Amino acid sequence: MQDFDKKTNGKGYRFLKVLGDIFVLNIEFILVTCLSLTVLFFPALFALVELFKNEKTSYVNPFSDYFALIKKHIKKGLKYWITVLPIYALLAYVLYLDYQLIHANESVMVAWMSLIIIIGILIVLTSALIELPLFIAYFDDEKALDCFRKASLIARKKLLLVLSSWMCILSFVFVFYMFYPLIFFFGIGLMVYLVTRMSERVYEQLVREEKARLKEE
Repeated sequence: MQDFDKKTNGKGYRFLKVLGDIFVLNIEFILVTCLSLTVLFFPALFALVELFKNEKTSYVNPFSDYFALIKKHIKKGLKYWITVLPIYALLAYVLYLDYQLIHANESVMVAWMSLIIIIGILIVLTSALIELPLFIAYFDDEKALDCFRKASLIARKKLLLVLSSWMCILSFVFVFYMFYPLIFFFGIGLMVYLVTRMSERVYEQLVREEKARLKEE
């Protein structure tokens, strides 16, 4: 029994376990998102990040734990989906109109100004949404609006963290564009795992600061 415990706690076993979990969770995330027509995108993403966060300190079952966490986050996740989807749809439509105006050489100055503003809004909104699942993984007792508000604050204050996350995501997007079948093997799972690992020190520090603040009150 002791030999088995040593093996399961060894670096080699841990590496293979994490690799296997990334592979399985990647497929589960894609299936859940596609089969639900993106309705369960946020609950599936929140569950994915929380499992990768827990992977460091505890045993993770990529099947039962994942679907249990989706169930846990479904109410909050649906609120974000209902709110965020129309906003992205509207911004995409405005971008399309700006492109048409520029292409037709009509109101070019106004179209370019609108284009720059919309792109800025998309970057700010997406940066907050990148931090949102990470914030929920560490502070899941907050309300939906408070989670987004505090995730936005973190995105504004932790610029280096946000830039690192953007670089990681854009690198994966480029790889997917060049070799799209990779997305079905490790793609999204590996990308989310790396972003989660890169962010853990910042969020662990935020947890400690929050605990210290609560003790002082």
